[in-house]
Amino acid sequence: MTFKDFYQQAKNEQTAAQKFIAEIARITGRTEIAIRKWLSAENVPDDETKQILAEHFDVPANELFPPTPKKKSKKTKKSTVRRRKGGRK
Repeated sequence: MTFKDFYQQAKNEQTAAQKFIAEIARITGRTEIAIRKWLSAENVPDDETKQILAEHFDVPANELFPPTPKKKSKKTKKSTVRRRKGGRK
């Protein structure tokens, strides 16, 4: 087996993280993309899915997905437009 063969074999195998995501997708019936969004906090699973995961990991759902503080929205300044009175002559 050549060095390149070893590389190709390693390249084709799933990493532990990939296996974890695939397993969670299988358990929950959701896509791997959804799982990645949960991990990045871009989205959170619904309550039923949280409960499925809580039972799987034997951890309370609120520990798996602790509430995150809501971000304060930045208020944008309204630009004021001054209008000229009357037209040019």
